[in-house]
Amino acid sequence: MKKIIAVLLCMATVCTCVACSSTKETTRKTRKTKKTKDTTDVTETDDTDVPTDSESDPSETETDPTEPEKQDMVITHDLSAVEINKTKSVMMYSAVDTTKNEEPPYRLSRVEVGYDILTSSDSATKIGSILDEYTYHVGEARTAAYQKKLDEFNELVGAGSELFDYWFFESCEVIRSDSQILSMKIGTYGYSTQEDIEPKTIYESYDAMSGAPITLDDVVLDKGAFALYVEEYFRSVGADKYDTIANIHDQINDGSLSFGMTYDGIWINEIKVPVAGHGDIFNMTYFGSTPKNYTLHMGWKNELLWDFDGDGSLDELSLSTEKDSNGYSVETLKISYMGKEYSYNASDFEEMNDMEELDGYYGSHVMCLDGKYYLLISMRQEENSATYTFDINGAEPKFIEVFFSTPENTLDPEHFQLSLRTDIIGTIFMNYDFALAEDGHIKQLSSIGKIHSGPLYSIMPLPGKEFNPVTWELGAETEIPSSATVEILGYDNKSGILFVRVHPKYTSTDTMDIALETDKQSQIAGQDRDSAFIGINYAG
Repeated sequence: MKKIIAVLLCMATVCTCVACSSTKETTRKTRKTKKTKDTTDVTETDDTDVPTDSESDPSETETDPTEPEKQDMVITHDLSAVEINKTKSVMMYSAVDTTKNEEPPYRLSRVEVGYDILTSSDSATKIGSILDEYTYHVGEARTAAYQKKLDEFNELVGAGSELFDYWFFESCEVIRSDSQILSMKIGTYGYSTQEDIEPKTIYESYDAMSGAPITLDDVVLDKGAFALYVEEYFRSVGADKYDTIANIHDQINDGSLSFGMTYDGIWINEIKVPVAGHGDIFNMTYFGSTPKNYTLHMGWKNELLWDFDGDGSLDELSLSTEKDSNGYSVETLKISYMGKEYSYNASDFEEMNDMEELDGYYGSHVMCLDGKYYLLISMRQEENSATYTFDINGAEPKFIEVFFSTPENTLDPEHFQLSLRTDIIGTIFMNYDFALAEDGHIKQLSSIGKIHSGPLYSIMPLPGKEFNPVTWELGAETEIPSSATVEILGYDNKSGILFVRVHPKYTSTDTMDIALETDKQSQIAGQDRDSAFIGINYAG
């Protein structure tokens, strides 16, 4: 009888141990399957490491179901794009420095200040009023600064004294503009023989509907984790100078960090930091939503996480290159997309094996047009660049075409700029308007290239016609007087018309816009270009 009781007790003990072990294994598998895409797998421990005669470790228990789950970026295309018109206002005056005794004079001394004018007619958001206020304050400040420098300059001209050089620009690039967010990158840069001018870049972001500024506290949920993540990312792209990292940490802590916002990341110090997979750091309600047509910047690392196939999960796209045996030129281009890697020999593409590397600064892009995605890969070699376009909507990336420039102002796939060479006034590059076509080819929208050149100085009166700087339509006959400061605004590579602006000596107003005929080679208004203007070869 005692033996029977002992056997029964042993069997009960074994059953209890098995049940306990089974419960622990179920807990581990449940935790693993509940992880999100951006968390690390819970490592399963060997059963021999789990004591079977003790209660479950509290660290093994499930997360409190009332605790909010970690967010991730959800891609939708339910926003409305807000169109923004941008023109540049430039004030300038120049003169020959008679103290330098150059015969003939080739360069001009100048005072020049410029800034961007941004407007929007959209009435459904506050974007128009935000831009009006920005442009007003910038215009007031830059005009006052120009007038002060101009008065100093003219005083020296009148006295026959040595002249100084001064030019200063404030540019504004819109990096997001839709019914949710307006975000702008504002840069200042210049040159002066009187003082050092340090280039600066700041960002401003606004709620499009309320007009209120978007702050770091709005976007970042955990500043400590954010600071560590930004530092790690900056190190990964080689932007890890001690002062840069230390300044960013300080600015994060005091809330003064300047940042821009795009659909899949934030911009800091001209570097895009992606947000996908970091829902514990970022408020994802600001990211993932786009208009119907939009552009994604691949950033310094040439990587993107985005839902390309519309299945609700994020897909990975990345670019890399392998160089030749000399380590100088690109030999192989690699595109990793939707879990597969595709390799392309550089020799199969026009001038790709002359390129040195992927362009990290201007970057490669993905443009979405009517639900289709096109990959624009930018490469560079010294001062030259090329962009290779691929259709990424099929089974594998399909090459479309190459153009030898880098896209700029790419927010809207149906309106961006490419810089193309023009030789009528010496070698100079002008921005031409382009758009992405439905088949992924790039089409030119206008034959007029635009620029705001350095100053020219007219040697003689030059006949031309008035023109409208908005429509570029020609008007009545007129002429440029001799000894005038002239700025080049554009060139029509079909008709050969050169569009210029004549600036007055004492004020920033009363400019004249005049169109000059050329022979598309070296003649301007019937004169050899070097006989018509001083400074023509330095206008770019």
